[in-house]
Amino acid sequence: MSKIKHQMIMSDKKEALLSKKNMKLIKDPLNDNNPITVQVLGICSALAITVQLKPAVVMAVSVFFVMCIANVVVSLMRNM
Repeated sequence: MSKIKHQMIMSDKKEALLSKKNMKLIKDPLNDNNPITVQVLGICSALAITVQLKPAVVMAVSVFFVMCIANVVVSLMRNM
């Protein structure tokens, strides 16, 4: 009889609305597990539109430079 009461008491306890588990369920799809956000932010600088050739070349070189630096930083972080 005491086991049944203990199980009933344990099942009556509810988790807090803003508990760590619930906050993870809310935030995770918005930040970490959202491929659209991750991919779009990654190519944001490459989506800019230019009308003249000179700004387009400068932007292309800038994007290339940033991608190279990011690749080096990520490689260094992986090897730590």
